[in-house]
Amino acid sequence: MKKSIVCFILLIGLFACKSDDKKAASHLDKARQYMNQGIFNSAKLEIDTIRTFYPKAYAVVKESIKLMYEIELKEQTRTNKYCDSILITLIPKAEILKKEFILDKDPKYQETGNWILKSQSVEANIGKSCIRTGVSENGEMYITSVYYGKTPIHHKAIKVSTRDGLFAETQPIAADGGNNYSFVDGGMTSEIVTYLHKKENGITGFIKLYGVNPLKVTYLGDKDFSFILDEKTKQAVYKTYELAQVLSAINRYSNELNLSAKKIRLLNLKIDQKK
Repeated sequence: MKKSIVCFILLIGLFACKSDDKKAASHLDKARQYMNQGIFNSAKLEIDTIRTFYPKAYAVVKESIKLMYEIELKEQTRTNKYCDSILITLIPKAEILKKEFILDKDPKYQETGNWILKSQSVEANIGKSCIRTGVSENGEMYITSVYYGKTPIHHKAIKVSTRDGLFAETQPIAADGGNNYSFVDGGMTSEIVTYLHKKENGITGFIKLYGVNPLKVTYLGDKDFSFILDEKTKQAVYKTYELAQVLSAINRYSNELNLSAKKIRLLNLKIDQKK
């Protein structure tokens, strides 16, 4: 009697396993169909279903792992082609824009240089208070406030405002001898403050957005110093902003392209190991 019960239980288990194998295989077929149609997320969901509900369908689970690698390979190949197609259009555009800029870079001390509009170069703006802009080779835009006067104002930030009261303001930069430094020459004080990355705080975007209106620039320090932003400087901001957007996109898509290429090599290796 006991042997009969055991045999019956084993028989039920055998049928259950065969049933699971069949159901798992059905999900695997669906996953292949979705993959061939380029519907990768649905294909992955089918494979997740196999692993979750039919973990003992060993042969099918093994095949599903290989199929997952193939799906990921197709995904990365599509990403690779897309990034490459975008870069093909962006790189020539950047080269055209760069013609109005000069690259400020010392290979001995700098891994990344900065593109500066020719009209915004230091040499072109000696002996005057002004706003200068630039963009790194990676597409990170920055803004520099230059004060030139008889008495120091020790400014640490700048604010740009419209007549309607709208304004943007950089984060303050403490005097550090680097991004905020000053010197006296011939009885005249020069203060140069550079706002990088988050310290720029969207002020160049504000100038681009509201530049059709008169904009007042205020240096914030022990004493405030204000002037109306001239059209030439606005144009410099617009052009630098445009180059920054293109270079930033190139940097982003280049990184994605390199990452996808690494993933493709790894996935091909995994697929070969599963053969």
